[in-house]
Amino acid sequence: MKKIVIQGLGYVGLAMMTFCAGAKKNKKYLYEVVGVEKNSIKGSKIVKKINSKKIPQIVDDKNFINFYSKLTRENRIKATNDDNEYASADIVFICSNCDFDFKNDKVKISEYIKNIEQIAKKIKQNCLLIIQSTLPPGTTEKIIEPLIKKNLVKRGIKNYYLCHSFERITPGSDYYNSMKHVERIIGGNNKTSLKMTKKIFINIFNLHSKKIIEFNSSTESETCKIIENSYR
Repeated sequence: MKKIVIQGLGYVGLAMMTFCAGAKKNKKYLYEVVGVEKNSIKGSKIVKKINSKKIPQIVDDKNFINFYSKLTRENRIKATNDDNEYASADIVFICSNCDFDFKNDKVKISEYIKNIEQIAKKIKQNCLLIIQSTLPPGTTEKIIEPLIKKNLVKRGIKNYYLCHSFERITPGSDYYNSMKHVERIIGGNNKTSLKMTKKIFINIFNLHSKKIIEFNSSTESETCKIIENSYR
């Protein structure tokens, strides 16, 4: 059973962890799943709340709440502050925010990069990284990918896979269905990354392959997200 680690357990990450944990084929769960939060006061509170098996107050959607409740009863929902979980991950979903500083008119990229570096220092050979954060176009290709390579080379690791595929969640009472049925955009650094990511999304959301739109670069996917947000 492959292991999925979800980095960042906010509005996006908690939902992603839930759907990954609930992915089934032939009535059997497909993945071992764990969510990782920062080792901070806020992060520890998030982890404690999730592990208490209480229903998260992030949405008012009965379908999602029922789905989440079923998984907690089966001990499928797990969270931790231990970043050593990345070391055994086959797939890492990066769901942390890259916020914009409106006062100073710039993206708060430094804290986000620290999160990426923390992951890059731990992951193993052939790990697939799927970035779901909203980022300035070109960030994955020009900043994140070189940073990951630099850290992996130091550890003698040559192979890894990287895709950008932004979150697509409709807030409110249609939260579950918006995650389950919406088209997915993926932009990868190579064909193998695209193929691996596509398979993961088909498994997690039981999507038809026609509902997964592939781009040849992460920058194209990042640009789509900026356009979508602007439209909203």
